[in-house]
Amino acid sequence: MNRIRIAGTISNIEHSHECMGEVFNSFIIESGRTSGVVDVLNCIAPSILTKELVDGGSYELLGQIRTRNVDVDGKRRLEIFIFVTEINEYSGKDCNEVELVGTICKTPIFRETPLGREICDLLIASNRERSRKSDYIPCVTWGRTALRMSDAQIGEICAIKGRLQSRYYNKKLENGLDEMRIAYELSISSITKGECLCQ
Repeated sequence: MNRIRIAGTISNIEHSHECMGEVFNSFIIESGRTSGVVDVLNCIAPSILTKELVDGGSYELLGQIRTRNVDVDGKRRLEIFIFVTEINEYSGKDCNEVELVGTICKTPIFRETPLGREICDLLIASNRERSRKSDYIPCVTWGRTALRMSDAQIGEICAIKGRLQSRYYNKKLENGLDEMRIAYELSISSITKGECLCQ
């Protein structure tokens, strides 16, 4: 299972690529949190779904979180985006809801913030339906849940609910300068471990 429902304002609609004769477009969706922070997320959709889209319009998107490795300045980076399967006009509040079932594929990283808040980073592999490919999704959880997940084992299956978020950070470059970058991660609101989770 890999589902996302997100609503917000879209912009930057442009051609992305073609695959097996089908044309795909890319665009950005901005979706606000209740805190006032706005997540800025990349989307790709079949062009047939984007014909009626208006730059600056409000829409609800249904789809999946997808990842792929891309070459950036000679280095491989994980690109995270929403693969859109349905688009609807929308006039309600922004929303961002993810349901995901996947496998822990990297040892969890547990740490504390300078203010003492616990954080645990997870990397979850989610198999695509009717495909041999998997998407590798960075996830983050907090507090007691972070503590509980800190001893999770590679290969454990997890069912997750949360939201796909963006955040800016400063990257220290080899020349000593800082570069502003953007990271994407699934912020976990609930997670269940177990071998018998329903797909």
